[in-house]
Amino acid sequence: MEIRVTSRHTEISDEIRKYLENKVKKLEKYFSRIVEIHAILDKEKYRCSVEVAIQTNTGKIVAQHENQDMLSSIDLVINKLERQLKKLKEKRRDLKRGGKEDKYLITPEVLADQTVKQLPKISDVNKIFLEKMTIDDAVLKLNSVKRNLFVFLNSSTENINLLHKNQDGSISLTILEIKK
Repeated sequence: MEIRVTSRHTEISDEIRKYLENKVKKLEKYFSRIVEIHAILDKEKYRCSVEVAIQTNTGKIVAQHENQDMLSSIDLVINKLERQLKKLKEKRRDLKRGGKEDKYLITPEVLADQTVKQLPKISDVNKIFLEKMTIDDAVLKLNSVKRNLFVFLNSSTENINLLHKNQDGSISLTILEIKK
């Protein structure tokens, strides 16, 4: 792990440099794949700014803080970086383990529990021309056709009616109305 320290508008004392390097080295316990650390220390009048960029094998993490004291700025930046590195390590661990479990996630086990029925395919299409007739004429027509179902337009009510021949030989009448 390479540590670079850059100063802007000020000279860095050996004490501050060693303090920063010791703090930064401790970050390796939170994430072991740190490639490079670049710290930029800036001082303008009473404002001390610390920015630390960490290059890992997965990307770059940056934290910055401004304060009146350089050492407290370093501490606060290190705290921010610790949180970010912990979060990155946790993300990587979760991805390695297959991600966090989501209680709304549909897994193959859930699909196996809930049998999903597929709709049947339409095998053939029949076109029916409605004829105006009475119910008695429709019953005679139902008996003459080979099908068990007959649809007609009732001449007395102007509604579509459906006649169905049941297995016991009886006939059921269904009156279809258009909902308005």
